[in-house]
Amino acid sequence: MNLIEDRYDEDGEETGKIEKILNELALKAIEKPALLQPHVVWLCSHDAENGYKFGYALGKQDSKFEFLYTLLHEVQSVTEPSAFFLGGYLKSLFEVNTEHWEKVLDEVSNNDHLSNLLPELTWRSGITNRAAKRILDAAKAKRISIEELQIFTYGGVIRSIPEDTFIELAKFF
Repeated sequence: MNLIEDRYDEDGEETGKIEKILNELALKAIEKPALLQPHVVWLCSHDAENGYKFGYALGKQDSKFEFLYTLLHEVQSVTEPSAFFLGGYLKSLFEVNTEHWEKVLDEVSNNDHLSNLLPELTWRSGITNRAAKRILDAAKAKRISIEELQIFTYGGVIRSIPEDTFIELAKFF
């Protein structure tokens, strides 16, 4: 759940309570992966309101990213998957190994069940010139639609795309 009373104390100060709990849960999942497995499908749905934060915490704890391909496999079984949980997990990968992150998003882009998540996963986890070109290539190949690019209207991620690539994207759409 995402309750305001879990985030702030009586004086309106952030408590860090949610992050602490999520970090503890992530550590438990690393220590005993069987505890996480039954919940992965739910975590990849829109019902997991703190999915992004938990995915990020899990990725930080999973230093070898051993859960990565299990998560990519499981998200494919969700009827309407959310990019929250996987996006948080991929952000932690982006922070420590951008080249591996690039390869994973190449796989996502070429996967018929996951390609529609590519723009949001990129937006949530990181952006590079290669990532922007990947999105353009996916759009040209009709693996993603213009509606899926609306996520880039939020935040400042779009400012990180090199101008020539941005112009190419804009011309395409």
